[in-house]
Amino acid sequence: MFSRMGAFDIDDILINTLGAAVGYGAQRIVKHHRNTLKGLIRIFLTAIIFSIGAITVVGGLNHYLDNVDGKSVALNELVSSDGAVVWDQELSGFTVGQTNVEPQINLYNRKKQKTNEFSYLLNQKYKNMKGYFAIPDDVVRRASHETITISFIADGTEIYSLVVSANSGENHPDSFQTPLNGVNELTIKVMNDGSNPMTNIVMWDITLTEPNTGQKFINSIKSMFMF
Repeated sequence: MFSRMGAFDIDDILINTLGAAVGYGAQRIVKHHRNTLKGLIRIFLTAIIFSIGAITVVGGLNHYLDNVDGKSVALNELVSSDGAVVWDQELSGFTVGQTNVEPQINLYNRKKQKTNEFSYLLNQKYKNMKGYFAIPDDVVRRASHETITISFIADGTEIYSLVVSANSGENHPDSFQTPLNGVNELTIKVMNDGSNPMTNIVMWDITLTEPNTGQKFINSIKSMFMF
């Protein structure tokens, strides 16, 4: 704090407190011969056992916090703030690179969309978004030189973009994932360089993931230390 070197994090408090608890517990559990070599060895071995247990517990918690997702919500379940997006209710299948694709959750309707830009209010509830995108084979045959850009804009700032070319020699389904921590409003904008805007890209199985219970708890603690 005084040297302004490094960065403060609540993890420092948690880990250092845990380390102090391990040391304190190890020397308190050995009640006899504490001032002898035999007693010190017992304290040392007890501290090792406690440390292994603590490392195991912390490792499990870190795995839970880093790799376990919370509740997932399909993007089409949210209400668009401008009502502009249209979803294919029938989840129509299509082919990409001669591979059959059958959407399971949702499908952005490339034939009936009203505009190339639509927004959702997220209110900082989600940590990331993921899904799939591609140019179907029928579009590749019809518009072989078209380039399509998908931009994800968080609170007015572009955070992620995808560029897809109908002329790519390796047409295949692809996935995307972008973080949404702290995002209030998400805007998705699709643009192409052809004369018929917004009819050639498909996006499907787009979901937003909430933080799990542990992540929500850690985030609430961290927010208490943000000045």
